[in-house]
Amino acid sequence: MKNILRTIVSLTATLALAVSLQLSAFGPMVQAVYTTPVNLGRAANFAVLAQAGITNTGATTITGDVGTFATTTETGFETVTITGTNHAGDSVTQGAQTDLLTAYNEIAGRTPSTVATELGGTTRNAGVYNSAAGTFGITGTLTLDAQNDPNAVFIFQMASTLTTITGSVVTLINGAQASNVYWQVGSSATLGANSTFRGTILANTTITVNSGATVNGRLLAGAVTASGAVTLATNTAGVTFIESYSDSSFVTVSNSFGATGAAVYTSGMGYTPSGNYRIAYYDASAAGGGQRLKTSDTAADSTGRITDSSLFPNGYPSAIAGTWKAVVSTTGYSPPASYSDYSSVERIAEDTFTVSASAIPEVPGAITGMAAIGMCFVAYYFIRKKPVMAVVLKSDRYVYRI
Repeated sequence: MKNILRTIVSLTATLALAVSLQLSAFGPMVQAVYTTPVNLGRAANFAVLAQAGITNTGATTITGDVGTFATTTETGFETVTITGTNHAGDSVTQGAQTDLLTAYNEIAGRTPSTVATELGGTTRNAGVYNSAAGTFGITGTLTLDAQNDPNAVFIFQMASTLTTITGSVVTLINGAQASNVYWQVGSSATLGANSTFRGTILANTTITVNSGATVNGRLLAGAVTASGAVTLATNTAGVTFIESYSDSSFVTVSNSFGATGAAVYTSGMGYTPSGNYRIAYYDASAAGGGQRLKTSDTAADSTGRITDSSLFPNGYPSAIAGTWKAVVSTTGYSPPASYSDYSSVERIAEDTFTVSASAIPEVPGAITGMAAIGMCFVAYYFIRKKPVMAVVLKSDRYVYRI
């Protein structure tokens, strides 16, 4: 009988250790989606690049470098605000055009999957796409889903045109980055008024951005043809200062367990974060009421990455499952208690992610496993009526010997 009990105790201890190791490494599997990144070379720092000149109407904001060559004409730039360098037709612009052509041809040579011409109302995962008609259009919303892979690359190839309709939107979810979205356009690209577009356009000829449209990406025209010009009209163009990614696979919360949330912010083209930043976490779901749950200060590293891990313990009783936001500002700004009061001027970047109820027990796995093993030794001691191993547990004031 004693041998049977000893076997049961031994198996229980082994199982407890396995459970402990499993729980301590708990976390959903993140699906890796691999698509080779695009090397833009010297064109990577340009928000607007052309061969045949750049024309602007109205108040336009550009984040990133600007240049045009061989036609160096820049019209209407008295109302353009540039965060970056206007290279006009200098050697930097000329080098960027050389690398643009290389990138354009490299993208065009990739093997695609053929999908419908109309992208609006669809969701696409990472990959290379073309259409049978050789064109793409966006009416409504196109959703690009990175499936929790921040390195996921999306490429759209067109033998002819790209056209987006007024008010259309390209939206990014689950870690998708505007800097990893590429549109290789065989002729011209036209973005509709008041539309929201994300990604880098590499156009053979011209790019026209109609009034009120916002572009989080690059407008690179004249990749092949010398007639490639860019036309702007009261736009916001260029990449966001800091593109954000939050990996919701490691963000979990329940009413009884404090979980660790990890948010990673990577540098956008034309701007490398440096120094200290402040990240405010908000429960932005309707049930949560948009309240601020935590503020954390952290510094960018030498590569322009800002990484922060924040603990949301039991002291946050209303930190419930739902929609959360991580919002980045400088450390000189004090984030308000409510997300709705956050200053749009102070907001450098933000990301929305989904928090789900945690499946992790209230007591962390490693501690649970150790306790189970300890109890097994106690049971084994009473079975044999003598100690088989001295297990010493220490605290600040007491020492326990089992």
